[in-house]
Amino acid sequence: MLFIFKEPQELNFWMRNTLIPLDIAFIGADSVILNIHQARPLDESVQYRSAGAAKYVIETNQGWFSRHGIRPGDKVILGR
Repeated sequence: MLFIFKEPQELNFWMRNTLIPLDIAFIGADSVILNIHQARPLDESVQYRSAGAAKYVIETNQGWFSRHGIRPGDKVILGR
């Protein structure tokens, strides 16, 4: 899932009503990945924070980023 915010901002995500483990990647306005969290299902006790102002967030099945060698500092290409 891709989330797009109007303005870059520090963001917090949590796992309310989410039944599967996810990776959450926070991405700056320059399309560079700020950080990636591995989020636990149904755990509302943890808030996953962006490491700076994020304009985009991508959620995938947990492990997807590591399986594809994607890490913070990499650039994401959004668009066609």
